Amino acid sequence: MRLLGGELQVDFYWPSAHVVVEVEGYETHSGRSAWLEDCRRHNRLVVNRYRSLRFTWEDVLYGRDYVVETLRVALAQAGAPKAR
Repeated sequence: MRLLGGELQVDFYWPSAHVVVEVEGYETHSGRSAWLEDCRRHNRLVVNRYRSLRFTWEDVLYGRDYVVETLRVALAQAGAPKAR
């Protein structure tokens, strides 16, 4: 999904809640320039009033309960309708 006039590509987006999820893999985000870019991307999302959640690839693979519960709380706080 592209946001901010197509300037930023994000992994997942819930428009009704303005919630963004980024999944960070160590291999693609491990260098200094990648880290700098990730920090700046995150800040751009926050100052544009997106609720930005970041999970590691390991979270997604091995911490499903943590990911689901964190996302559920963020969506509830944002007033998104509950999934059925």
